[in-house]
Amino acid sequence: MSDANWKEAYEEILREEKEERDGGVSSPGDERRKQPRFRIKSGYVWIKIQPRFFVVDVSVSGISLLSDYPFEIGEELNITLGKALTIVSVVKECVLVQSDEALLENKYLVRCAFENERQGMEFLVMIKETDELDLEIGGKAPVANERDELELDIGD
Repeated sequence: MSDANWKEAYEEILREEKEERDGGVSSPGDERRKQPRFRIKSGYVWIKIQPRFFVVDVSVSGISLLSDYPFEIGEELNITLGKALTIVSVVKECVLVQSDEALLENKYLVRCAFENERQGMEFLVMIKETDELDLEIGGKAPVANERDELELDIGD
């Protein structure tokens, strides 16, 4: 649709909205708005959210994360490291843990297995090469700090 067509369609919406109002009377707040707002009878908008997770540890075979919400066992997660590598993992375990008793924040420890261990090796090497993370491989209770934060995109 050309710019002229978009503008024409918008002008038509404005005309229709004005006719539908009670006698063309403005609603409270109209005088404060630069552009009019319209009530929508139905419809949803999908907004992709890219959450961040704290990385607990990484191995060639998988990754453990701290999450604010739970994942289902068997759910696939696409984990992206920057723009360099996307690796598919499958949730193997998700358990509720207490991360800060003073704030009563509940976190979930999510343990995932990589579908491809060769890619898991690439992922681990890339993380260690960035030297931005101080990762220790082990099974200790998760303690996250800002140094351990890695931006991960989780998708379908």
